Amino acid sequence: MGLLMGWFRWLDDIVTPLFDGLRFIAPIAWVPFAALWFGVGIGGPILIIFAGAFPPCLINAYRGARFVEPRLIEAARMLGTGHLRMILEILLPAATPSIVSGLRVSAGLGWQSLVGAELIVAAAGVGFMMVQAQANVATPTVMAGMVAIGLVGMAIDVMLRQGEAWLRRRRGLQA
Repeated sequence: MGLLMGWFRWLDDIVTPLFDGLRFIAPIAWVPFAALWFGVGIGGPILIIFAGAFPPCLINAYRGARFVEPRLIEAARMLGTGHLRMILEILLPAATPSIVSGLRVSAGLGWQSLVGAELIVAAAGVGFMMVQAQANVATPTVMAGMVAIGLVGMAIDVMLRQGEAWLRRRRGLQA
C-alpha cells in the first residue's frame, strides 16, 4: 500500500486522510473494541497487532517510494516503463531498506501490542500469565514474564536484522 501511495498521487490523496485519522489511535485503545467484536478469540489480538504494526510499515514503504532517486524514475520513464514494472523493478528495490526498517519497528510494536492485549482481554499468553501472577502476588513470575517478553522481542529484532543483512549482501551492498 505504501509503495502504491508513493507512486499514485490520487491514491495518496484518498488514503492519507483516513490513515492519519486511524494511526494515532494507540493499539491498546483498540482492546475494548476488539473484545466487543471478537471476544477472547484470535480475532481480537490480530486486530490489535495489526493496529500497532501496520502504520510503521505503511509509512516507511511510502517514504521509501517517495524518496527514490529521481534519475532512476526519469530513466525508466524514458525507456517506456509501465506502472507495474516501475513499482516492482524501481520503487521496490530502492525502497527496500526503508521497508525493512519499517518491519523492524512494526515487529516491536506488534509484539508490544500483543502483550498489552493479553494483559487486558486474553485468556492465555505471557500477559495473561503476568496478570494471574499479579493477582497472586507472585513477583518472581511477573518478573520472569517481563524478561521473557524482552527476550522474545530481542530475538525478533535479531532475526529481522539478520534478514536485512542477508538482503543487503544479496543486493551487493554493505552488510
